[in-house]
Amino acid sequence: MKNWWYIRGILLLFTIACMGTIAHGFKDEAGKIINNLKVGNWIEKIEAAKKLSMMTGIKVEKKLQPLFHALDEEIRIKTSDQKPSGSYKTISVHLKDQYVFAIANAGDENPAFIISQLNKAKGEFKDRLILSLGLLKSQNVNIKHRIIQLAQKSQDGYIRALAMRILGEWEDVALIPLLTNGLKDNFKVNVKTDLVTPNTYKGKDGYYYFEHYPVRNEAASALKKLGINVKRTGNDFEIQTPYRK
Repeated sequence: MKNWWYIRGILLLFTIACMGTIAHGFKDEAGKIINNLKVGNWIEKIEAAKKLSMMTGIKVEKKLQPLFHALDEEIRIKTSDQKPSGSYKTISVHLKDQYVFAIANAGDENPAFIISQLNKAKGEFKDRLILSLGLLKSQNVNIKHRIIQLAQKSQDGYIRALAMRILGEWEDVALIPLLTNGLKDNFKVNVKTDLVTPNTYKGKDGYYYFEHYPVRNEAASALKKLGINVKRTGNDFEIQTPYRK
């Protein structure tokens, strides 16, 4: 009997030691991810944001705070205004958009924490927190209204484009008139490309470019999710499928 209690005690100590080692390793892993979020290159930062948002066994607040900081920092001090080849987004916009998705993913189980941050946020940081909340499963009528406002009135074309994308995720037929108006949005970016087509032109720097209208494209994608056929001619979009207003 004494031997049994002795063995049992040894096993208990071994289990505790293992749990401590696992917890320490987990903490180290989270620390590495958060460090990459702070000082990594832009690709490492995006990967770190994704990993942090999906981590389990860590409080939501512990995941969200570094993501809030990363988003706020990117808004204040842009990593780069350069566009990766073939992309219509700058590196800075890529980062900010990914932080929006990561915040939504991390905060889905506790939206109240994002809302508490929203109440004291300002400017673009506030707009992007609203967009994060729009991606959550539980929809708030006030948040929906604010995202519609961003899609219609934001001075930032990239914000309008992301708002249109989120509206498309809702698949709400009541938004068809708004999405239709988005097909005429004038926000345009020039995208560098290696492909020479009838739609490309040669820039003064010798590279080839094509024009891209992000809001129009996101609005068209959103309408297609609702079963609305959208015809594209160059950069112009037109609804083909009749619908009742």
